[in-house]
Amino acid sequence: MKLNILLITLGLLLSTSCKNCDIKSGSYGGGILTLRNENDSIFGKIDITQGSPAVKCYLTFGFIKDNNKCKRQIQLIDPFGNKYPGEIEIKDKEIFIQAQEQLGACQRVIDLKSGETFTLD
Repeated sequence: MKLNILLITLGLLLSTSCKNCDIKSGSYGGGILTLRNENDSIFGKIDITQGSPAVKCYLTFGFIKDNNKCKRQIQLIDPFGNKYPGEIEIKDKEIFIQAQEQLGACQRVIDLKSGETFTLD
């Protein structure tokens, strides 16, 4: 009897501790990051230009949506098809993206190696 109560309690704790990591489509960080939902997939684009002479950073990524996984591995892809490993974490109205290596010219515009948080506009 005590074992059944313990198992039921454990089951309730596990089911209530699951996060819902629903990603909202839209613009983040003043338009630097754009996310869109398509069926069960999420597609993202980082697009920023800064400085004189202008340095452009344009990266895309995508992954399968899973509302129970708030943190996942992604590949950031530049316009030349180069792929860089990274990580995305979904928070309440915020997206945190971190690259696991330097991103060439993008590193001069935005420091994704240290990670960047983008807030829903």
